[in-house]
Amino acid sequence: MLALSVAALPTSRAFTSALRSRMSSPLMNDELTTTTECYIVQLRQPGTCETPFPVEPLRVARRFNVELPPSPDMIPYVVDLMTCGFFWWVGAGVSVLWLLWLAEEVYRGFMNFVWSRIGPKKDFVETYGKWAVVTGGSDGIGKGWAMEFAKRGMNICVISKDEFNITQEIQSQYPVEVKYINVDFSNPKVYDGLEKELSQLEIGILANNVGMFLRDLQLFFNASRDSLDKMVEVNVKTVVMMTQIVLKKMVVRNKGLIINIGSLSSVLPFPYATVYGACKSFVEEFSLCLEAELTGSNIQVHCVRPYFVNTNLVSTCENLKGFLSLTPIVFPRPHKFASSAAAILNNKSLPLYTSGYWPHSLLVFFMPLKLINKSWYAKMVVLFERSHLKAEGLFVPTPVPAGPPSKKTANGTSR
Repeated sequence: MLALSVAALPTSRAFTSALRSRMSSPLMNDELTTTTECYIVQLRQPGTCETPFPVEPLRVARRFNVELPPSPDMIPYVVDLMTCGFFWWVGAGVSVLWLLWLAEEVYRGFMNFVWSRIGPKKDFVETYGKWAVVTGGSDGIGKGWAMEFAKRGMNICVISKDEFNITQEIQSQYPVEVKYINVDFSNPKVYDGLEKELSQLEIGILANNVGMFLRDLQLFFNASRDSLDKMVEVNVKTVVMMTQIVLKKMVVRNKGLIINIGSLSSVLPFPYATVYGACKSFVEEFSLCLEAELTGSNIQVHCVRPYFVNTNLVSTCENLKGFLSLTPIVFPRPHKFASSAAAILNNKSLPLYTSGYWPHSLLVFFMPLKLINKSWYAKMVVLFERSHLKAEGLFVPTPVPAGPPSKKTANGTSR
């Protein structure tokens, strides 16, 4: 059909132009708009087959005094609007899908950041259990989580390397029990002792919050092996081992909540913090698969993926200090972020992923992550950061491997 239409193109052009020259006629406009809504150029032999449209080209030609092509056996059926109509419906379909996606995002944002604060509050003790365990809970976001859970009447167990008087601070504000366990999660031999310490607690919520960041953004091959080992140990293994220890008790009681603190760097590439971003990608995938395994139970999994939060952990990175101080509303203090993220837990239907903070959700909303080419984005970040690293003497160009030595011939030329 395509080849036939192309062959008839020269003859159809005369018929098309003749019809279009009479488009100023009101009668012609009525005829085209009321009886021929879809148009395409195709060939039909008169009387041998039914025309798929309600208007015979011969009748249209005679009515408007249009001269037919010279070949009587090849009559072009001119109707341009079919192509226009097809693309109109495609555009309409895409617009409807986009509006549905927009409505879903607005509804989700309303439920997470508005209704969760003004709507009915969830009883955390009744829904999940008496104790909340927070790793890395003596400072930063972890401290914010501990304070929010204590505000809701839960007993708090903080597991971290340093106490920072977290026990006294919580008990001075809320009438709850507080248990502190001193643990360095970079030590891989701590989990047997932890399991014994936690065995007597009715743990309703586990917040896998402890993490390790870089002191400076740097090239991967410049990082020390010890720092890489500790980062994987703290950011990956701790999540796995703590979840397994606590989940065994939750399954017996058939209720509980596991909160894994991820990062937007699991979605957007983070060059010069390569291992950190890869660890957070693991946390995201781990949360997804764990939620699938727990389908049908009353145990929930919730992965929080924030952008930068102005914690002591992140602010130790020299390259980010000035960046974090630019807009406090985008880079909140830990207590502000934790208050927002904890409010989302009031939702009856808890989402698997959330940013935890509405400006970070807006960032994700206006940056369609599924449409971003990650390779291009990573290269853009590298180009942006490279000049800063060069200025601080942290950038080392990739060495070019030397080729084999050239051999000299008798006349002195190399080959």
